[in-house]
Amino acid sequence: MGKRKILYEVLRPIISSGLRLFHSEFYVFGYENLKGSHIPTIVVANHQNALLDPILCCTVFYEQLHWLTRSDVFKPGIINWILKNINMQPVYRDRDNVDGMRERNEIIFEECYKRLQQGAWISLFPEGTHRGKKALIRPLKKGASRLIVGTFENNPELNHIRIVPVGLEYERLQDPSGNILVRIGEPIVLTKHDYNTANKAIWNNELTNEITEHISSCMLDVPVELDDHYDAVLLIQELFVNMRVELSWGEANVEFQKWVHNGGMNSPQLLEQATSLKAKESELQIEERQWRNERKLSWSSLLLQFIFFPFAALGIIAFLPISILTEKFVTNKVKDPLFKNSIRIAFKTFLGSLYTLILASVLSVVLPMNFFIILVTLLGLGVLGVRGKMFWKTWMEYINFKSKISVNNDVALAYLKERNSLIQLIKTLHNETNK
Repeated sequence: MGKRKILYEVLRPIISSGLRLFHSEFYVFGYENLKGSHIPTIVVANHQNALLDPILCCTVFYEQLHWLTRSDVFKPGIINWILKNINMQPVYRDRDNVDGMRERNEIIFEECYKRLQQGAWISLFPEGTHRGKKALIRPLKKGASRLIVGTFENNPELNHIRIVPVGLEYERLQDPSGNILVRIGEPIVLTKHDYNTANKAIWNNELTNEITEHISSCMLDVPVELDDHYDAVLLIQELFVNMRVELSWGEANVEFQKWVHNGGMNSPQLLEQATSLKAKESELQIEERQWRNERKLSWSSLLLQFIFFPFAALGIIAFLPISILTEKFVTNKVKDPLFKNSIRIAFKTFLGSLYTLILASVLSVVLPMNFFIILVTLLGLGVLGVRGKMFWKTWMEYINFKSKISVNNDVALAYLKERNSLIQLIKTLHNETNK
């Protein structure tokens, strides 16, 4: 393994706690594909959700990840120090307009070759940017294949390198309370023999194509030919997840991703019916995911929320300054919608932690109580406040949803009839694919 940065290890549990607190459900599949952590490794993932993607990857892997990051985020001073101490390295692009771009990048890649030889895990998003869609941006950049070639060339004694593909799936890209799924795919293991016997003229392209296929296989990668039916595919995804009640949200999404990867969206009838149903959803101002709220809202959970309501309310009030400050900053300063969720979670997690320490220190002076008891109490109130707020939001959304589909009008009746028909079609097509 490469040298472990202390700041990285300090921040990781804080970030991991924040992600799990602010998102409803958190799933990781594929840890069995990480056997052999001593092998120099390059992690490649799809890039849908701005800063949340690298943060998510860092919390999933035990090994510290060394990121290749666009150079414009490296600001002089404290920002530059923090980024370098969490293993980030700048990559310069044509749009950055810096002198000696090629030479600067060569220095960075030379450092990557050394770190890989030392057993570090290099990470990058080969799409090169994010766009907030559940589809790979093709063709992928060739950074990963360049790293492979350079590492073998610069380290003659190195025998193996592996590429670990990762698929990231968000229930709702811009909602801080949605579910998250991470799939770690089967690695591509490359040997020195593979490199020595390859046709160097085409090897980069072949390797990039193989990386594309591996990432695509562990995510929802909506085919480019279905771009005009993108919303219909996402509706089919939600229907598929909802009809597989025997599976968790994460397990059902894994099944759906496999189905799409095996050509499950090749039915014109399926896409046509989904497009029609989507139009009726828009008319009723509802979403398919709202059907899942009923599973979350048992009478026992409602009773627990009533019991803990005073404590949750106290937590919301206690941390109100952090919520107001965060929302004000996100609203006024963050322009890219995909960055809003990342910044919101980061602010609430880190500022919330600092605020808790300060508040506990002040209260321990004012009140005849131990500092650590106050600290644990404040943290507990904060967790209850966040989770309670999520529950009541879900409850109100469910009541509103039921009122709209329960009315006895032509649109609601037609919607329910079409939905049932589409579910039956999905079941039929899925069964045919799995034969």
